[in-house]
Amino acid sequence: PAPTRRDSRRKESAAAKKIISLSREPVQLHKAENAWAPANKSSGDKDDDLAVLSKKARAILNKLTPQNFEKLVKQFKTLVIDTEAKLIMCMELVFEKAVDEPAFSKAYAAMCQELSMKHVQPEDSAQPVNFRTMLIKKCQAEFLSDYMSEDQRKKYVEDLNKAENEEEEKRIKQEFELLELKLRRRSLGNIRFISELYILQMITLRVMFGIVKKLVTAVDEESLECLCRLLNTSGGRMEKDIESIPPNQRPIAEQQFEDFFTSIKDITEKKKTSSRVRFLLQDVVELRNNKWIGRRTADAGPKKIDEIHKEARREELRIQLADQQRPDPPVARRSEERNRRKTEFRPKPVSDGEWNNVPTKAAKISDVVDPSRLQNLRKMDTDNIKLGPGGGRSMWGAGSSTAPKTVEVPRNQNRFQMFEDIEAGGSGMVAPKYSGRASEPVRNSSQRSSSRSGKPASQASSRDSSAVRSRFVLSGDSSLDEDKVRGKYTTLLEEYISNCDFAETLSSICALVHPKHAEAVVECTLNLGMENEASHREKCGTLLHHLVDTDCLSVVQFTNGIGRVLEFASDFLIDIPMFWDYMADMLGSCFVKSNAAFGVIIEKCCAFLEDKYHRKFVKSTFESIRKLDQKKYNQILSANQTTLAQFLGDEMEALTIQEGTSTAAESTNPPVLMNGSLEDGGSNDELARKLENILRKGLSGNEEMSQIDNVLCDKPMVDKTVRTLVTAVIESAVDGLGGPNTGCSLNKDKLVHRVPILKKYLDAKKEREIFALYAMQSLVHKLEHPIKLLHNIVENLYDHDCISEDAFLGWMVSEDPEEQEGKGVALNSCKQFFEWLKNAEEEDEEQVV
Repeated sequence: PAPTRRDSRRKESAAAKKIISLSREPVQLHKAENAWAPANKSSGDKDDDLAVLSKKARAILNKLTPQNFEKLVKQFKTLVIDTEAKLIMCMELVFEKAVDEPAFSKAYAAMCQELSMKHVQPEDSAQPVNFRTMLIKKCQAEFLSDYMSEDQRKKYVEDLNKAENEEEEKRIKQEFELLELKLRRRSLGNIRFISELYILQMITLRVMFGIVKKLVTAVDEESLECLCRLLNTSGGRMEKDIESIPPNQRPIAEQQFEDFFTSIKDITEKKKTSSRVRFLLQDVVELRNNKWIGRRTADAGPKKIDEIHKEARREELRIQLADQQRPDPPVARRSEERNRRKTEFRPKPVSDGEWNNVPTKAAKISDVVDPSRLQNLRKMDTDNIKLGPGGGRSMWGAGSSTAPKTVEVPRNQNRFQMFEDIEAGGSGMVAPKYSGRASEPVRNSSQRSSSRSGKPASQASSRDSSAVRSRFVLSGDSSLDEDKVRGKYTTLLEEYISNCDFAETLSSICALVHPKHAEAVVECTLNLGMENEASHREKCGTLLHHLVDTDCLSVVQFTNGIGRVLEFASDFLIDIPMFWDYMADMLGSCFVKSNAAFGVIIEKCCAFLEDKYHRKFVKSTFESIRKLDQKKYNQILSANQTTLAQFLGDEMEALTIQEGTSTAAESTNPPVLMNGSLEDGGSNDELARKLENILRKGLSGNEEMSQIDNVLCDKPMVDKTVRTLVTAVIESAVDGLGGPNTGCSLNKDKLVHRVPILKKYLDAKKEREIFALYAMQSLVHKLEHPIKLLHNIVENLYDHDCISEDAFLGWMVSEDPEEQEGKGVALNSCKQFFEWLKNAEEEDEEQVV
């Protein structure tokens, strides 16, 4: 056939192909003289074996747990340890892991026991070296060396002196603190490891006695903390081993061990160390007294999976048993009342003059009202209804199933209400029966109907006041022990504080407490109030007011109960520095709300106090009344001037009622002169409110300063003005006011923002600066001294040159009796600042010399 176009293209492509031939000779690569090679293939390194062994040993130690302990120990024993260098390296690896991980010290000590007989023959000695000997020497060297060397301390001082700014100085301090913390943990880890080795009998009792003796005699904080760790871990084993000593040597060991604890008690009693370490030492003494059985019987260290599963199953069984033994929950009070009303007020029809049985099921009442039935209703004159023998049986059938239904009575009409009224009127009022804390006083139908009626509550209360006073009397069991009454009453009081249901609480108190225990009730109320916050103290005072106002407590019982607390005022002041203020909070609330005779009660209460406490008690109580109710304060002041003058003496001259008012009761809110200035409603309170409003706005610096200048432009910078200004500024820079006092903290940015205000008006005058410090002292005292609040304030004010050193020192040495309240605690909170200030002055004097 004739060639086609495709054949011609195929011939052209075949002619265009080129063939390239390659040589088969091997390619020669260029080799560098110092070519890289893997470490394990390097032939010139002598430490290859050590590196491989270290890697394998670390891999085993990192996996060590109680669960796979036996398996990993076998692997460790298979490692090739045939030279002294390899044995030392393995020992150091185990030691470092044990020291850095104290929680696993027990496991590492057990591993060391398994490896203790591992030994090698050194090249330069005929005596073999074993693992145990090298480990004990390592522990000894670590124990004898100081946890921080002198070189490290000198380096820290040198770096601190070379610091160029505060940030670098702060960084150096933080690094040093971290290093010190790490070294302390290492020292404690070594002691824990030594204790575990002793428990496994790798260290003798004689060596442990030497360690304890060295730690006790050292007295420094680090040594005593190590001593506590040592005795907590192995103290019980040491005392047990003493009993196994031969009888001829045992008394010496027992006396030596007893001397250790005598020294510990001496350190704690004489306060030779910090509070933290003293408490650790006391814990050790208590542990020994408890036969070395700690609060946590189970080991807190690592556990096997099987042990964890057993504990989980044990806890599950415990919960199941507790659920089975738990009694049925009490029926809620509302459901009790609802069920009682259903059975009490269910209609009871009559048939042939006799009562029918009450149906077992409630009748179904339709919600649909038939309008035609309403036409037959006529008004009933309830005043003319006569019940009982004289009234016959004609009216008893009204609404029943048998009598003619001439009048349709509404279903919600209570036809048996008059029975209860007659019984109540004939038999007199009886104190309600106490049926537990979950119960409420049972009210009769007349009380319920009066509460549902449209009459004002004031009319009902005035009409029934005499009945309430006669009904609520203390009628508890006189044979009950006072301690049991205290326990039950404390529970009632805590419930009252949480729900403030006085009616229920009063009913329960009347049924529980006998009149002979009334004084204990007052004492328990005051004690519980002092242990709680301000709002709880106010509620305790309110409860006492109600008990006095309802005549459950007489004035004599009330004052004697207060006297039970005041008799131990000196002891309370040691534990509760704010004792007078706390008492005043409760008694002031009681006096404000009650009509009790202030003068009589105060005189009787002061009879329980030492003479030196009279003025403080009366003044704090009177001041609390003034804060709560100015009108009541003026009434008491005008009615009890003789009594107040008897106890307040010279201070009574400052308590005068403003002229121009006829009586304190007629004046709405008369201002009282306190030390020549208006204390309530006067200039200082008004100035404080104005400053507070300005500072609350958060204005810019210039605008805020301008508005404060407008307020203070006509005010002389006297003591009161300075205190008011400083208090307002500091309060504006404290976060957490109004909540728990422990949550108060300084907002440094806000304080620094308002430092120019203080600098302008303090004007670098020492007298004003001391007044400012008094104001800060008073503020933190009212806040119950939050942690480091005052310290941070004074430190920032000093750093910004707002208050001078002379003012701080003047405040510290001041002995003004009017300014001593809260000063001791305030100075103690700034102790570190004053020590730094004193050291800085000494350094400046040395440089001048």
